[in-house]
Amino acid sequence: MAGTKISDATTTTPVATDMIPFERVADATARHTTSAALGDLIGQTLNLGTMTEKTLDSNTNGVIDTAGLSSIRIDTFEDAATGDLETINGGTAGDILVIRADSGARTIVLKHDVDNIYLRDEGDVTLDTKELYVMLFYGPDSKWHQIL
Repeated sequence: MAGTKISDATTTTPVATDMIPFERVADATARHTTSAALGDLIGQTLNLGTMTEKTLDSNTNGVIDTAGLSSIRIDTFEDAATGDLETINGGTAGDILVIRADSGARTIVLKHDVDNIYLRDEGDVTLDTKELYVMLFYGPDSKWHQIL
């Protein structure tokens, strides 16, 4: 769509699974901006800082702690070939977290709804290259929800 203006784009009717409920957007806006006006976010850049490496605490029942972080690279426990991420500790309503695998030689599997990670399409997500990213939103229900 290079060169296409938003006003020229074809629109479709969104469905419930395409959107974050407005109250969650409002929570994020109040927490991460100095203005309560949602319109002030248009055209702004979101900088999540440098990615920090985190290692799963084990390859079964994998847990990581994200306290104060907004972007992380996840590695497997003891450099195993694969590891499951079931729990992300840390986060308050409105937080955004971007994650990717630390190494393309090892696979991280985000497990849907085992603990506090709720993924789109209600299925697990596999991160097996350093080029795949997942963006999560911490909701008022104390779960991390995949938004991208």
